[in-house]
Amino acid sequence: MVNGDFAKLTRKHGIKISAGFACTVEEIGLAVGEKVGHGSIKSLARMNSAVVIFLDQVEKVNCVIETGITRKGEFSSLRQWWDHGKTEIRLLCQQHTLNVTQDIIRSMKDLESDIVELETISETTGDRGYIEILKEKKMALANLLDVKVQGALVRSRFLNTNEMDAPTSFFFGLEKKNGQRRVIHSLLSGTGQEITEPSQIRRRAVSFYSTLYTSEYEEGETLSEGFCNGLPQVSEEANSQLEGPLTIQELQTALQGMQGRRAPGIDGLSVEFYKAYWDVLSHDLLDVFNESLASGSMPVSCRRAVITLLPKKGNLQDIKNWRPVSLLCVDYKILSKALATRLGKAVEQVIHRDQTYCVPGRSMVDNVHLIRDVLEVSSSLDINTGLISLDQEKAFDRVEHSFLWKVMEKFGFSAGFIAKIKVLYNKIESVLKFNARLDVSSSETPGLTVALCRSKTLCLQQLVDAVGPELSDAQALGSLLGLHSVRVAQRILQLWSQILCPEEKRLLRSYGQGRARPDPADPFPEIYLSPGLGELTGPCSRSQTL
Repeated sequence: MVNGDFAKLTRKHGIKISAGFACTVEEIGLAVGEKVGHGSIKSLARMNSAVVIFLDQVEKVNCVIETGITRKGEFSSLRQWWDHGKTEIRLLCQQHTLNVTQDIIRSMKDLESDIVELETISETTGDRGYIEILKEKKMALANLLDVKVQGALVRSRFLNTNEMDAPTSFFFGLEKKNGQRRVIHSLLSGTGQEITEPSQIRRRAVSFYSTLYTSEYEEGETLSEGFCNGLPQVSEEANSQLEGPLTIQELQTALQGMQGRRAPGIDGLSVEFYKAYWDVLSHDLLDVFNESLASGSMPVSCRRAVITLLPKKGNLQDIKNWRPVSLLCVDYKILSKALATRLGKAVEQVIHRDQTYCVPGRSMVDNVHLIRDVLEVSSSLDINTGLISLDQEKAFDRVEHSFLWKVMEKFGFSAGFIAKIKVLYNKIESVLKFNARLDVSSSETPGLTVALCRSKTLCLQQLVDAVGPELSDAQALGSLLGLHSVRVAQRILQLWSQILCPEEKRLLRSYGQGRARPDPADPFPEIYLSPGLGELTGPCSRSQTL
């Protein structure tokens, strides 16, 4: 995107994802950089990294990217324009991935048939020409098999074929096995009872992580002043460098330091994609970052993390034995790594030499040697010495932001640099990936449940208040949910009406006419938004927010 190009990014652009499954950009919340709805998002939600490797239609991606400046002015900000453009590219690459996958399967079947036929002919005739053709066919089949292997490697979490046997059926079965390991079949409730219903399991997970990540910070000026007195200070020269404007070179260094074949964030764009198109994207990405730092907030997609749960050792019915991993968008990680690199050059001035973690040039091994020396000296001098090891649960995730800003201020970091760091944490949200679904989002994400529930309880009265007892005010629903298409809102109301039971329809009319009192316990079918609105679930009487 040299000179800021991203165009032909029209909200009406449509793409056919698969047979009988089409969607338009305007119907996908992330496309307009505003909202992300609930939905079943599986492998199609991420761009296959192999696209970057064997994409035979690279010019299509370049065309989407390099012609964007003509529509750039139609967006309210560069951040919204960036979100919209990322969605456009992701859809294009997903479509290409599907086409390539189908072509590979078809080509492999054709090659296998040709090889069997050529082997029979070459054995009976001994013709040298057939033998050479047979070699070429086998080589082509091996190349296609290698492409298939690379995809299976990523999904089975093996980094290279040297870690595994030849690509047998067992090898490809690892992909399925890896996915099954991350399915939560049952959990123990807070009182120790086994729960197996998906809705109850989801509610248990949400409750646990909502409590875990709830802020416990209490203002205590006297305590913080006493605790932070006498801290070393960052030099003025270091602050000057920290506050300096971002450069493309910094961003490129951050990107090149990232490993590939890692799960992308909610936008689906991988590290490989940014590396392949860096020359085209870099200038516009820098502009987006500069606007973000000036305005105080990142693009919407950058502020959303997908929390996926990975099994640890021990009883997997205990929610504590599932490790939460936040998947962030690559562009967000580029900015955070660039700022972290700057910070790394200054922390040595203020962090004591005995603290070795996360300080460039220091190693945790130094602390191991120090402990051994202390114990040996204590033993030789006959000094009673004890060693205390503390392990805080989810320590990094529970660092209070308010405390972090105060500590940075006490260390003498400038207000300008602290403001840059704050941008990375401003209005951040999380979406919990539960059994291959994005089911739970933060309270600011306008899924139907969250939008209609102000007390974390879903009842029919709230729907009546929003769109009327006849479920007919699509414009009001669209405004409430941040939808840009009235047609989509109409479709939501239509589907919602279809799955209401007679009793629920009666309650709707009664509530609308004022003949019944709202009951928070009333069951109500919940719809999870997905591209094309193809998947519905319900009934579900309560919302889950994180």
